[in-house]
Amino acid sequence: MKSDTLLGFYNVTNSDQPVKLAVTIGNNQNAISKLLLNDQVVTGSGRDGGFVRSFEKILGTNIELTGKKLQITTLVVNNGKDINRTCLFVSLTGGVNQYAQEMEHNSSEKGGVVKYTVSFKFCK
Repeated sequence: MKSDTLLGFYNVTNSDQPVKLAVTIGNNQNAISKLLLNDQVVTGSGRDGGFVRSFEKILGTNIELTGKKLQITTLVVNNGKDINRTCLFVSLTGGVNQYAQEMEHNSSEKGGVVKYTVSFKFCK
């Protein structure tokens, strides 16, 4: 299994403005994501509490998130139809600036899985 990791900081303010996470899975691939906020599971709508394919989630307000850590673990499955590339696009909005990052990997086999791990620390 291929894997990729992204570590970052996201600047927040002293406001009650909500911070939104958006995860987009590219190339019509299947995916499941798990979120941890300060080591606590953030429940999604999937059968096992995960987030299926692309999703958006309000994580909390700027004040609530200060000093916390977010970890996103996503497994993307190569459907192998026309494209052997997996792609994950992550964005955060509502803090000081918008953050956006794309990650991608080739997977030469149909059914191949790529694990993406993204971690953010919310700071002022």
